[in-house]
Amino acid sequence: MEVKQVNTPEQEESVPKPHFALSYAPWPTRYSLFVVCLAATVLLLMRWGMGARADLEHRQKGAYDASSLGLAAAMSATQADGLLPPLDPAPGHLRPKPGVGHPAYLVDGRVKSLEAKPDAGLLLSYLDDGRAFTMKELFDSCDFFYLGYAVVNEEEGAALVKAYQAHVTRGLDFEDDLPAGTGTLGTGTLYRLRIDLVERLAEAGVRIDPVRPPRIPVFVERPGHYDTPGGWVIYLDRGVEWLPYPGPFPMTEAFIQALEAISPPPSS
Repeated sequence: MEVKQVNTPEQEESVPKPHFALSYAPWPTRYSLFVVCLAATVLLLMRWGMGARADLEHRQKGAYDASSLGLAAAMSATQADGLLPPLDPAPGHLRPKPGVGHPAYLVDGRVKSLEAKPDAGLLLSYLDDGRAFTMKELFDSCDFFYLGYAVVNEEEGAALVKAYQAHVTRGLDFEDDLPAGTGTLGTGTLYRLRIDLVERLAEAGVRIDPVRPPRIPVFVERPGHYDTPGGWVIYLDRGVEWLPYPGPFPMTEAFIQALEAISPPPSS
């Protein structure tokens, strides 16, 4: 006679149950998946690296353009008793007044022959199969905002925007300093940019920190040209600095938006 043991519910819980492990793919399949994932990661890193290098090269070209702008502005000042060019009185363009200052050009796009663009300034290159390159007026670049007046912080920048709008509305030029409630370095005047401005203000009694003299921006690159948000700033001391956007003045969001509003890009 066959005897079967019947367990009570309590005994049933105490009886060890067989352990069922999760089933995994065989080792070769797991290895293949690992290789595929590794290859994909390497490709993504390579693509990211190539993009970062291209962006860096683009930024280096921007630095060259910025340095050229600073040099051209300084050369113009030597011909105008230290004064940098005045702002263009035409509305919608934060740039130096056309025809004023030292002429400066940048090599622009390439054309196949001189006949391709006869009305443009051309530079003929005999080292490149006789092809020609267009020359663009440096100060006419829409990639940079030209400030024309000395401002060093958000409040002074807002005063400049307000004064610029009032002058343009009235059809006035920008040959002189501008009265303002919040002027350059805490004065009541927005002073035109000039090479020796800081020294002149110090002689006039404006407090200047000799250890950390103010850095006065002259040209501010319009953000949006690079994968890395930001742009180059050219200062009155001819220094060139990359600033993130948004970032410290003059790359603050409020100031850049105000500049964009009064000097929109050509496509808008």
